[in-house]
Amino acid sequence: MIAPLVSGLGNTAGRGPRYGNPPIVPSLQSGIMMNRLETIQRFDSNRPHRFLLGKAVATALISMASLVAQPSIADELQVISSTSISADEVTSLADLKLYAKSLAKEPYRPEPPLAPELADLNYEQYREIQFRHEAGIWDDGSHPFWLEFFHRGFVQRDRVDVYVIEPNEDTDAPPIISQVQYTAEQFDFGDKISDLQVPDDVGYAGLKVAGRFATDGDAQEMLTFIGSSYFRSRTQPTVYGTSARGLAVNIGMNQDEEFPDFRAFWITEPTPNEADAPVPAKIPEQKIPEQSDDTSKSDDTSQPYDIIQPQITVLALLDSPSLTGAYQFTFEPNKAVSTIEVEATLFFRNAVDKLAYAPLTSMWLWGDGLQGPSKDERPSVHDSDGLLVHADNRWQWRSLARLPYPSVSSITVESLNGFGLLQRDRDFEHFLDSNARYHDRPSVWIEPIDSFGPGRIELLEIPGAHEGIDNIGAYFVPDNALPDDQGSQDAASDEATPLPEPIDLKYRVSFFATAADLGDKLHQTTPTGQPLATCQSLDIQRNGADEPIDLELVFELKSQPDTAPEVNDSDATEAAPVQAAIHTVRGQVSHQTTKAIPNGYVCRLSITPTEDAPIELELTLQDADGQAVSETFRYLCPQAQPTFKYPAVYTRQE
Repeated sequence: MIAPLVSGLGNTAGRGPRYGNPPIVPSLQSGIMMNRLETIQRFDSNRPHRFLLGKAVATALISMASLVAQPSIADELQVISSTSISADEVTSLADLKLYAKSLAKEPYRPEPPLAPELADLNYEQYREIQFRHEAGIWDDGSHPFWLEFFHRGFVQRDRVDVYVIEPNEDTDAPPIISQVQYTAEQFDFGDKISDLQVPDDVGYAGLKVAGRFATDGDAQEMLTFIGSSYFRSRTQPTVYGTSARGLAVNIGMNQDEEFPDFRAFWITEPTPNEADAPVPAKIPEQKIPEQSDDTSKSDDTSQPYDIIQPQITVLALLDSPSLTGAYQFTFEPNKAVSTIEVEATLFFRNAVDKLAYAPLTSMWLWGDGLQGPSKDERPSVHDSDGLLVHADNRWQWRSLARLPYPSVSSITVESLNGFGLLQRDRDFEHFLDSNARYHDRPSVWIEPIDSFGPGRIELLEIPGAHEGIDNIGAYFVPDNALPDDQGSQDAASDEATPLPEPIDLKYRVSFFATAADLGDKLHQTTPTGQPLATCQSLDIQRNGADEPIDLELVFELKSQPDTAPEVNDSDATEAAPVQAAIHTVRGQVSHQTTKAIPNGYVCRLSITPTEDAPIELELTLQDADGQAVSETFRYLCPQAQPTFKYPAVYTRQE
């Protein structure tokens, strides 16, 4: 998942990485070899995309999705002979909407399973398959971006068709649409499977967009689409971590989740030589520094609005048993912030019980509040450490947890400004993993451009067996998107219940390292403009059965007011200029103190459990007038330290 970012898995001598640093050795900081299926697939771009929330973990809430590949667009064209537009005529989002709408009128048709010689590959065999860089599309030295592809096999059984849209030499003529044809010569199959017989029409599992964050910088992988509707990006100083999804259907329910797939992509050729023409960052409502006459690019990554790359546009067709979707991704990478503007329209062919917009998936195995296995020396293992929600003039931070069972919690919102999974902890000493580089994983922020309306942010936390599994999900569930009397579109029935109307979505996904990279967007203030302290760490001390649980929260104030309020120790019953307003469920606060520290506050409290279930905690620091001086901290606190059965690589036991 870290550089070599485009070179992918299993680079060996003679097939060395073209992009970034030397290949990764799959080991723990202690030097114990990790099981590669559990480790490299999280670190390298060509790994089987992490087993994400239900495609790998069978739980009461989420079950394994089907691994049967989906039909190619060419096959669908034979089915939809009456449509006014075909896949090889799509040049715009408007065209794709027509195509997706027509497809939704037809029954969902999965294609036959992937050929056994590919489906039966094990992980070690699959990781040998490398895309040959010289076969990349537009990799000619003059384009700011180029395309490479993932091979199908092992768990990556879904097929995607890829089209490129290129300008016509006759400027008055429409652009040229060409399907990228798979050939085995595009890939290096290594020594272990060099004699593998691959069907000529196997197609691709996904695609990657590569480029440079600076005109004189190294080639880097910037954006990938692989597996269901997953996509992810990064910035120059970060490595791959949290992923985004196009859509989630029936997620976090007591039934199987439905996984829509991106089944075809159309990529517009970026203008050659445009990489040398710097342009200002196009992030609304942010201060952009004036461009000087010097257009050289600085290596300083601390400035959030450094010279950026041009954009590249990717269209994608979403398909599932219940719906289709036309998606447009406008990708703009930057040294400090890479943004993807998503515009989509959903068309329904069947009823769904639950829709989730802009879903994110991540991993939290242990860290603040949960100890790892005794023989693993790493203090923390996670891609994100919390969920941040900005809605209704309120900032809320929910520290992530890991329980022995699936858990879904929610935050009700009327007007959503944004939400995201953040990696606030950037201290290498808190991870001690120079291989995985968890301290360099990106934070991801979702910002509606067109309002999502009222609804709720749900946080899904499932146990997860190891760090190769995404066990965290965060997404927006709208209140009124689906009618109560929705039905199905059955051409054979004259009494079909009306389906939901098409749904339009428009939002921005930002990948970045620190909150400062997004400028004012994540600068937390009160409605009157006073800065809010943010929770940076959590420590829990459990004192035995039926004994109070001690918690310590450290809040950081990035910009102190001219006159900071006084803070003193106090019991919960005593008045204090700054103290914690606390609400609990299944627990009673017996003691709390709040103290000032340089650039922030530390809050200590003791909670006695009142029921045999995790304690729900909500805490906000307030001044003497009852006004918030911090974000609202939320947490689901188990009474006892949860225990898990870890793979042998963590316990060093066979």
